[in-house]
Amino acid sequence: MPDLDVLIIQIDYLRKPVYIEKPIPLKTLFSLLFFLSLSLTISAQVKIESVRTNAHGNTEDSFKAVAVLKNTTNKTIHLKVERVDDNMRDNWYASIFYGNESYSPFVENFRVKLTPKSSKRIGVEFFAEGTPGSSSVELLITSVNSKDNVRLSQSFFGTASTKNQPLPSEALKIFPNPAYEYFKVSGNENIRKLVIYNIIGKKMMEYPVNHAGQQFEVTDLSRGIYLVRFFDDEENIIDTLRLNIVKP
Repeated sequence: MPDLDVLIIQIDYLRKPVYIEKPIPLKTLFSLLFFLSLSLTISAQVKIESVRTNAHGNTEDSFKAVAVLKNTTNKTIHLKVERVDDNMRDNWYASIFYGNESYSPFVENFRVKLTPKSSKRIGVEFFAEGTPGSSSVELLITSVNSKDNVRLSQSFFGTASTKNQPLPSEALKIFPNPAYEYFKVSGNENIRKLVIYNIIGKKMMEYPVNHAGQQFEVTDLSRGIYLVRFFDDEENIIDTLRLNIVKP
């Protein structure tokens, strides 16, 4: 093994390099690596899972989009929940809930704790107030203690229609699917916009739909499964389809 003057260890979550001058005791190196491994394990074991993050209801009643926050560690994790992005239809409003507690629509952030080996429902309750259409809220969940290294995000979607008149929906098709460089859409002339989300609900790309046969480039997307949501002129959701991105 070559003799190195400086050992550089890049610690991603600190976002800066740590320089350790030689000689470095073996015990110290093992302790540092153990600390990094423990921190990354905690981050991986506090997770959010979708239950029904795309909720449908009618304009006269409230309805909930739901996920589950899980702590699989043996320690209590203190978390901060923030509304970081709202895309609300006119007249609509929404409130966040955690467990059995619902917060005022005016509450933008709050703190909670997740006890060891426990799960809690978290999500958004939408109120359409007589207006058909759709809205979305994105939540950011971070650990109060930076050593816990938790940073999760989840988008919640709500779509409402009148009781007797569901939102228009026609057969849609994405092709080619799987896609590599681009895809096209056929089957509905009312589409005016499409938005691509990853599997945890994060918005990745947005395109206006201008004409039949239009190509939508996806070369910047990584390999995996995505959701493509289609909207009409009034921002009503027409349909949501699954898109598979492949790479050579």
